[in-house]
Amino acid sequence: MITVAVGSDADPSLMFGTDVAVDNEAGQEKPRPSVRSQRGSRLQKIEQMIDSGNIMDATDQMYALQMQDNSPKLDQSRLKRLARGQVAAGMTEDAELYLEEYVERFPEDDGWARVRCAEIYVANRRPKVALLTLKQVRLSRLTEEDQQKAKRTVRAAKRLVAEGVEDAEPEW
Repeated sequence: MITVAVGSDADPSLMFGTDVAVDNEAGQEKPRPSVRSQRGSRLQKIEQMIDSGNIMDATDQMYALQMQDNSPKLDQSRLKRLARGQVAAGMTEDAELYLEEYVERFPEDDGWARVRCAEIYVANRRPKVALLTLKQVRLSRLTEEDQQKAKRTVRAAKRLVAEGVEDAEPEW
């Protein structure tokens, strides 16, 4: 038979909703970090990894964090650095996800991300998706380098379409 103490005799570490842990040696309560502060701490570590250029570990840690809770989000500049770092490192599958997230969350500054997504789509033989993605980009708002990338990507996508490559519609 299991007995459960309630009221003032109850062990606070076994109670629902408590934010304290009992230090068994001293018998005193010590604050337990909340789930929100643990997430914030993990997100800060990921941001530090991005800032130091450790893109691979940052990607792994971000996936792990998002598997537990999808609410933690990188700010605009760090998301941009993460996605650019993934593209530069050849991590195109990872980059595609974060580029698409950037496009969704920051549509006012999504031209560079759409160009890189389109490049990935063409590399994955999805020319129609690439063309639809680039159709939403204003060349005048891109850097000279991104304008050249966009033009090359359009030519490559049109070449694939002419060859009869079929692909699915974009999700966005």
